[in-house]
Amino acid sequence: MKSKIISTEETLFEWEIEEIIVPTQEWEIGILPEHAMYTWVVKWWICKFKTNEKKDNFFQKDDFNVISVWDGVVYTDGKEVSIVVSSATTKNTLPNEELEEMKQKLEKEIEEIKAKWSIEDIEKALFKMNKIMADLELNKYH
Repeated sequence: MKSKIISTEETLFEWEIEEIIVPTQEWEIGILPEHAMYTWVVKWWICKFKTNEKKDNFFQKDDFNVISVWDGVVYTDGKEVSIVVSSATTKNTLPNEELEEMKQKLEKEIEEIKAKWSIEDIEKALFKMNKIMADLELNKYH
């Protein structure tokens, strides 16, 4: 089945795949060839895809290549899967220690924001937190 992941910066991959697991707002959705036509909203997390070969620029987990994706949509017609995301990365460059430190600082910031009841600031902080959590998860595959 043809598949591609496109970010605002570039096309990250466009390959034949056997299976893909995409993080959506409701659950992780597994897509195989001949899947029913559908569109989902993509959330921050790890997208896993299986190809006939391992890809050098990607971390691997079991038989899957993994990529961290953020905010977008996924569409399939059963023959092709297209994922358009605001951002994505194949390898995180920050070590876990630095990410954990960023996470702890952000958790404190969120608590301070909650006391002020600023919904906009809470949403911005949660946006940052989701990215940090996705990067921490991606580091587990290294």
